[in-house]
Amino acid sequence: MSLDGIHARYGDILESPVEHNGIYPFSDDTQMTILTAIGLSETGPMDDNIWALYRRWAEFQRRGGKLSDGDHWVFSYSSMRDHRAPGNTCMTAILGNRTAGTIEHPINDSKGCGGIMRVSSVPIWAVAEDRGSLESAMTAARIAAYTHGHPMGYVTAGFLSSMLFHIFEGAALRESIRIAREDCEQCFGDLDLSEMTDIIGKAESLADSEASDQDGMAEIGEGWVAEETLAMALFSCLRHPDSIRDAIVCAVNVTGDSDSIGAVTGNIMGALLGSDVLMREFDVGKLEDEAMIRRASELLCADKRRVPNGWNII
Repeated sequence: MSLDGIHARYGDILESPVEHNGIYPFSDDTQMTILTAIGLSETGPMDDNIWALYRRWAEFQRRGGKLSDGDHWVFSYSSMRDHRAPGNTCMTAILGNRTAGTIEHPINDSKGCGGIMRVSSVPIWAVAEDRGSLESAMTAARIAAYTHGHPMGYVTAGFLSSMLFHIFEGAALRESIRIAREDCEQCFGDLDLSEMTDIIGKAESLADSEASDQDGMAEIGEGWVAEETLAMALFSCLRHPDSIRDAIVCAVNVTGDSDSIGAVTGNIMGALLGSDVLMREFDVGKLEDEAMIRRASELLCADKRRVPNGWNII
């Protein structure tokens, strides 16, 4: 929906989740995020396992159909099989190729946001496994490159994963942005990162300006490409660093890819403020298949040495 369409249906601003049949349904962003988390929990960053989960998910998205005896337990939940308007690039890349794309051998030249919106479990895995921020960044970038071959399609995922890793380690928001830039320069130094760093700088400047939330977001873009999604999420968080609700309200009241911008904003603000704040602000029990999401979270951190600071996942 356009911002005008949101205003026409919901009033001046959409402030709360919209219920459908008593629940808060989720989008393809959450479906793919859960699959990434489960893949990491089972085999770590093994291409074949995560890619196989994506492949089966895409088959359900395209054709629907019934479960088979060999299907993963996560697909026993209809919410993980239902068509949730998946991105064209993800669907085309997954169903049109037998193997995943890589950074070295890109599958296409797409820089859509379908890569960055699904990797928030990577830094949780990296912290729990005592991996470093550079491995967190590279792992997220590799997972994004399965489907998005343009550098902005996967470097932005690396940036987000590095940033979240440092937040979990105690960094403040602006500090985490600075360090994530440095990590990306170290990991992807052979690439021109100005397209990403310039728009991040623009988001930081706009967040400090007198522009309204809506004007600032519109100045950055619509969020269909990954660097815009990242920058718009950062703007929302910088504008509202103490309120996960206000940050998400800023993120989703836009003309553009609201669910992905909102998802990345939620990733950042959840990491900053922790699960207790999240649960105070929102009725998590109304989230669609909340028990399934909790199970995936538990598996991600089961038997691990550490859980990210501020989170009570299990």
